[in-house]
This record gives sequence, C-alpha cells and structure tokens, in this order.
Amino acid sequence: MKLLSVYFIVGCFLYDFLNGFNCPNQNNGMYSNINDSHSFWYCVYGQAYLKPCPQSFIWSQERRKCEKKLPTSTTSLPATGTTTTTTTFMTTTTTTVPIVNCPRLITFDNIPGAGRSQQPLPNGFSGFQWVNANYMNVSYYEEVNGWSGYSAALSSGQYVGLNKDGKMLSMIINAAKSFTLKSMIVASAWNDNLTLEITGKRGGSVFKSQRFTLQLQQQSIELNWPNLEIINFLSYGDEPNSDIKGNGPEFALDNLCVEFLK
Repeated sequence: MKLLSVYFIVGCFLYDFLNGFNCPNQNNGMYSNINDSHSFWYCVYGQAYLKPCPQSFIWSQERRKCEKKLPTSTTSLPATGTTTTTTTFMTTTTTTVPIVNCPRLITFDNIPGAGRSQQPLPNGFSGFQWVNANYMNVSYYEEVNGWSGYSAALSSGQYVGLNKDGKMLSMIINAAKSFTLKSMIVASAWNDNLTLEITGKRGGSVFKSQRFTLQLQQQSIELNWPNLEIINFLSYGDEPNSDIKGNGPEFALDNLCVEFLK
C-alpha cells in the first residue's frame, strides 16, 4: 500500500512537471502560462489544467481573466526612424459596486444542500421565486468541460447562477412588497456578443428595460431600479466562439445586489 502511495505521488508530480506547471501550495486558482499568453493554468485541488482563452483574447494575471486584445497600433517617428508599438486591451468600464454597500448580496454560495451538478434554484432562495434559474459549481463544471465564461462571472465562492437552457430567467419577489435591483456581475457563458435584455416590472407593467452586450469576460452592471416586483433576464443574438466547447445563449451572474422594501 505504501508503495502504491509513493507511485501516486510521483505520478502527480510527473504530470505537473511534464505539463510545465506546479500549482502554488496546491491551491485552487488561475495562473499565467509563461509559454503562451493565449492560455492559462487552472488549478483544481492541486491539479493543473491548461485552459485556452477565447480567440483574440490573452490572459491577464493582474485581473485573473482573459481580455480582448485590440489590434496593435504602430507609429513611426521621422526624426529617429524608430518605431513605437502600443498594445491595448478591451476592458469593462461599468462601475463596480463595493460589496460592503450592498444591503442583500446574492452569491449563490449558501444554497442548502448544494452539490456539484447543475440544479434549479429552490423557490424562496434569498426571498425570490425563481423561474428558469439554475446554479452550478464552476470548478467542477470546468474540470469536466473546460474553460468557459462561467469562471469569468464567478466573483465569490464556487457557485454562479445561470439561465436554464438559455431560457428567460425571472426573479419574482415573495419575501417583501417590492425590491431595488442595484447591481450584478455577469458574463456570457459560451458565445461572443451575447445580448442581455433586463426588464423590471411593477404592478404588471414594464418599469424599465435595458440591453447589454456580454462577452466571455466579467462585466459589472449597475442599475439601481427601485420598487420592482419582477425582473426578467432575456439573452439572445449571440455568435459561437470556436475556442469554447459549449454553444448557446446561456449567461452567468454572481454577486447580485438587491434591497428589500417594506
């Protein structure tokens, strides 16, 4: 038995060695691939997995995500004949609301009896009735299926919410008279240029509606819509990404900030 244990440990070491990366302190996390900026190392329980970034994206270790690399601009300087090259990146410009300012933060990490497989959000979770809403363990999903936008949306813990089978996701308040939808973190799960239409209702009528274009990277949305009873999330108009295994209008959300109004 001891000999088998030794073989197992040596085997794990050789796997990491041959793949060129050892997970720091056996911790979960995402790390740069020094040999290729278009990919990164994803550590799950000490095991290193090489993950590709979407096409035209490169890994940013500072932001812990793949970012869009825009075309390189080249400027010639006549006086010296030298050339200056500048590389820019596409980043999200929406404002991130600090967690400390959120009256009720929905992280999807405190679901009773949550397992590793994707499951429907239970009605009553965080004071809402949920329609076409699932939750998933991102680390487990990507260990099986490879990198996706689910990990881009993940902002805390191990779980995110998502729209089941790409259908319209709805949140209906049942723990208060109404609520304010303050902010959230979102990302397209698989496809590029995914349109997300968010609609808030009160008294059976549309109060506000706004569209956003999602990519395979984290995006913060701040709304501050008050006195709502229902919120609908409808996604459509996406473009398949050849570097991602999945395909469809699924999106992920995390750190959903709301406030109940009495």
